[in-house]
Amino acid sequence: MAFNYGNTLKTIFLVTFYVLIIPHSVLLGIFSLIVQYWINKILLLRRHKRPPDLGDALSHELKNLLEWVPLLIIFGAMLFEKDLFNKVQDLTFWAFFLALLLKEIFCRV
Repeated sequence: MAFNYGNTLKTIFLVTFYVLIIPHSVLLGIFSLIVQYWINKILLLRRHKRPPDLGDALSHELKNLLEWVPLLIIFGAMLFEKDLFNKVQDLTFWAFFLALLLKEIFCRV
């Protein structure tokens, strides 16, 4: 189960990082998650035994990691703008710090 969480998180992070230079990566990511869901469902029903109870800690940790997705999108935009245009636009720079500030304010648990 933890391996599946890792694959899901990897897919989401890769899609959000490259979404600005490959816009259709969102569709590929959604397709990948759907295929991953059905493969895991078939394997669970046909091949595997009952998974161990991992508790709520793993789900909460995944939720905490997913809070970084908006920052990853903006950080990816900053990196690609730097490579393509040799400078980072002011709007992207301030959006990154605004998103970081909002994450710190609203995502405290």
